Amino acid sequence: MTKAIYDYWQYYAAIAKYGPKDCITAQQTFTHMVDNILIGKNDHGLTMVLKDAFGLGNVTYDNDFASVLASGIGQFQSLNWDPEISSPGFYDYCANISSTDVIYPATEAKRKTATHLLKAGGYKPKKALVNQLLNYIGYVNSTSLSRCDDVNQDSCFSQHNSTPYEDVSISSYGVRSWAYQYCTEWGYLQTGSGVPKDQLPLISRTIDLEYSTLVCRYAFNRTTPPDVDRINKYGGYDISYPRLAFLDGEWDPWRPASPHAYDYGARRRKSTISEPFILIDDAVHHWDENGLFPNETTPELPPQPVVDAQRQEVKFVKAWMQEWKYKCAEEGKWWY
Repeated sequence: MTKAIYDYWQYYAAIAKYGPKDCITAQQTFTHMVDNILIGKNDHGLTMVLKDAFGLGNVTYDNDFASVLASGIGQFQSLNWDPEISSPGFYDYCANISSTDVIYPATEAKRKTATHLLKAGGYKPKKALVNQLLNYIGYVNSTSLSRCDDVNQDSCFSQHNSTPYEDVSISSYGVRSWAYQYCTEWGYLQTGSGVPKDQLPLISRTIDLEYSTLVCRYAFNRTTPPDVDRINKYGGYDISYPRLAFLDGEWDPWRPASPHAYDYGARRRKSTISEPFILIDDAVHHWDENGLFPNETTPELPPQPVVDAQRQEVKFVKAWMQEWKYKCAEEGKWWY
């Protein structure tokens, strides 16, 4: 990523574009239904019916509730070409919400409620769609809810809680270090509210900048937007420098923040040894960083686009090292 973006709603745009179509359609439909209830109806009783249907009746804030519902679709970035590294979570989730057959028999008791919610959310409750919604409910119950008891749901799921950020010991670096960077400079707040009005988002529009910056206020007392100009003054999409390589996955949710973001104004470039510019076909996040030993490779693994990218990396790094070697020789530095 080279362009800092405050409201990074585009993160989910890549998933919408490259994810399985049946899954994306279902996700957009149910997110729209949820938002039509949470935002459009503004009916506390109906909102409680919605939360209770998912087993999340003790989640106080609507945006926390919506955030739990977004956990499945957010697993897209964890896909990798190597089965030993890849997480199957995204496709497991998609298989659940795409299925028109009921996967979780216990959810049959909620069929009437699911039908009611679809009608209230603006959709005709056709049997196939009701079944998909029941599977969505079943998935949330078997994943998120299984890790939390019914009484203390806010302690499990709420971001409206400063306590986790009060720990400033070295052990908290995983929580605070990246948060500090995006709160102060990078942005990259992945919202549903930022999605253009003529598009259906994959996550709720209740997940907005106010909600996404709670961590900034709780952890660092940051009440102003990140200073993205501190990053973007170096070029943003147009950053360029000798021996600076850009490799991105075609399907990477972070591609819209990279020089390969053609859909968002980045210019196409010619790849050179000095300034490599490589887009890996059908690849998600960092697919060039891992590999297999020669005795582990198969005709399918690694995928050819990854093999091609890694060969190019070896080629340009060797050229850079050779250039450095000659430069040292010219300057009489023989310690290399």
